[in-house]
Amino acid sequence: MLYSNDIETTNINVLNHIDLAGLPGTPGQVFTSGGEGAPATWTTPTVGTITGTGQNTKIPVWTNSTSIGTSILTQLNAAGFFTNTYLSVDSGGISTPALKVDGFLLDSTGSKGAAGQILSSTGTATLWKTGDDEGVTYTLSAGAQDGTSVPINLIDSLSVTTPVKLTGGTNVDVVRTSATEITLSSADTNTTYDFGSSTDGLGVLLNLVGTPTDDSSVKLIGSGVTITQANDEVTFTVPAGDTYDLNAGAKSGTSVPLNLTSGSGSDNSVVNLTEGTGITLTQTSATEITIAGVAQGVTGSGTVNKLPKFDTTTSLTDSIVSEVSGVSLTKASGFEVDGTINFAGLAGCTGAGGGQEICSMDDVATVDLSTDPFGFVRDDGKVSFIGFNFSNSTEADAFRSLYGVSTPSNVCSFGGGTIANSVNVTVNFNNGATITFNVPSGNIGWNCNNDIGFGLYRRGLNAQFRGQAITYVSGSGSISNGDATVSEVKVSIAGKLDMSTNQIKNVVNPTDAQDAAT
Repeated sequence: MLYSNDIETTNINVLNHIDLAGLPGTPGQVFTSGGEGAPATWTTPTVGTITGTGQNTKIPVWTNSTSIGTSILTQLNAAGFFTNTYLSVDSGGISTPALKVDGFLLDSTGSKGAAGQILSSTGTATLWKTGDDEGVTYTLSAGAQDGTSVPINLIDSLSVTTPVKLTGGTNVDVVRTSATEITLSSADTNTTYDFGSSTDGLGVLLNLVGTPTDDSSVKLIGSGVTITQANDEVTFTVPAGDTYDLNAGAKSGTSVPLNLTSGSGSDNSVVNLTEGTGITLTQTSATEITIAGVAQGVTGSGTVNKLPKFDTTTSLTDSIVSEVSGVSLTKASGFEVDGTINFAGLAGCTGAGGGQEICSMDDVATVDLSTDPFGFVRDDGKVSFIGFNFSNSTEADAFRSLYGVSTPSNVCSFGGGTIANSVNVTVNFNNGATITFNVPSGNIGWNCNNDIGFGLYRRGLNAQFRGQAITYVSGSGSISNGDATVSEVKVSIAGKLDMSTNQIKNVVNPTDAQDAAT
């Protein structure tokens, strides 16, 4: 055994083992230097961590930091133009900032080119060319038949061939006849048709005959029409119909016949016209019948506005009952005034003469009833007044009774009347205008024999006010001086009304127990 600190030799042949610091190491360990001035040691080498697989002759590529795969580069042995081992790019391309070529470049046709030629792009490939395209010539020829296709080849003077293939489709054949001729052919498979007619019993067939066979037909059958055909010409014949005459026959008893006579004589008809009560039929001619009549039923005559009565079972004459215009004593529909209506205190009025506070329709041309018409104000107060002047005391008293106005104590009571309850008064005019106003209970402005006035009123400029102001409720339209109130109808009886077995109900204020029963 040799122990030494330093040994320099060319070869060492170890027949057994080497001890380092008295240790022979373990199987698989390697003798590892510790560097200058440091002792060597036995170490266990680490296993490689690279994974992945490759293909024979393919140049690998890192797919990540510890894995390899197959790249697009292949190392091939010398072949063709290449006399040494060379690299081939399977797909894609090569990108490099600089390219040095010590040998040759092949174009897309595999040509090295000739001296002085340039490598040019055709758009889809590369081609060695001499100068520009002006020196290039082309030929066009039909290529060899390829099944159902024939290529048309464009060949330039650089021996570059560009083909365009013609391929046969359904029922189309493409055949190369020669290098300069290609034949396109197709068999005619269309169906042709002939249109004709034939007789089928009492009908006619319209026939559509196809070649190849594709036949169909439509049958024409007549109903009241005869159908025939000859030489593909179809004829429709309609039989001549019957003719008719209409005439008036001779009168028989109370009837005159209307005769419808057919030309064939087999389709005749008769309608009889027969006289009724008061009707006379006369056959004037074969084409004319006269119908005459006399008045029937109720007869008679009468006077306008009189209600008629039967003086016989079929005759009318005047009764004692008449329809006349009169006062309508209903608060809902208004009333008629056979006299005049005065409006006092109207807006837009400039005042009345004689110290009166009237300011009426004589002073204002038109009164708008759709708004409150009372607006005349003097320095000592507002005047609002409507006065009704009736043509007779009977109508005035009926008006008082309707609205509960007191009876005047003398011929003319200025401010002396009263009304029992507050009430709305509606006045309807014949032009469609209307006004409704409220009268408060208590004193009224005016109460004379034929005159009644509602509202606040005074006789002279410095006189005391009488009554209470009325209030406008609603209205529509407008009136002018001379417009009348709406007239309604009443019944007048010029005689005695016998009610011995009946009663008259709801008569307003009867003056005698015999007048009515309420």
